[in-house]
Amino acid sequence: MTAIETISVVVGHETRCFADILATACANGPVALVGCCASSVELIERCTTMRPDVVVLSETIDTHVDEVIARLQGLARSIIMIGGNPSPQRLIDLLSRGLQGHLLYDTSPEELAAGIQAVARGVVVINAAVATMLVEHWRWAQNDVGPNGSLVTRSLTPREHDVLVAMVEGCSTKAVARRLGVAFKTVENHKIRVFDKLGVRTHAQAVSVAVNYGLVAGLPREMGGRVRAAPRESATARPRHRWGGFHRVASR
Repeated sequence: MTAIETISVVVGHETRCFADILATACANGPVALVGCCASSVELIERCTTMRPDVVVLSETIDTHVDEVIARLQGLARSIIMIGGNPSPQRLIDLLSRGLQGHLLYDTSPEELAAGIQAVARGVVVINAAVATMLVEHWRWAQNDVGPNGSLVTRSLTPREHDVLVAMVEGCSTKAVARRLGVAFKTVENHKIRVFDKLGVRTHAQAVSVAVNYGLVAGLPREMGGRVRAAPRESATARPRHRWGGFHRVASR
């Protein structure tokens, strides 16, 4: 595909305003929005008919978004997802499923327009902060791989490991402090160091890495079983879209 060719785009997003703002950002470039779908069913039907170059997919358009990605394979040349801050393992999983790009909710319309053009050229597009986290995670993994291929926890102190275990069990920071008999701020400091050593940025990502890599003994290597979900953050702490006057709290 050359730079002068028009890039046809179908948007799969729950809010029409999203597509309208993106269309304005793309007005003077080669990107042409040819469809906007508010449901995964409508999106797949539209892509079956139109075979667009790029699909812009909201991760919240369907509770089974991985199945949507699978069904879109072959219906569009490239898929770029707009979503929350993924764990390294989740991002790797999405890319392995055929995703060509992943950008965060607070990506500007202009940045998304540029990302669309990039994936249409065959470039994988990832938010810079997420890419940095992914590289840090890879470096950590390279340094902490045991003989059986699983990550080991030699870089974590015993107290940091205790904090990680409590996090995996679904404890909030206050609950961890009560369990360990330390101050709330002390637990926060331990969590910061755990995040840094695991190459992650959030409580949920740390739990995902711990479970997927077997960093906590006796727990399954997938999210499930005895592993409980991490405490939900307040609405004010969730990422928001940065689209002019359109600010919607990102769904979890």
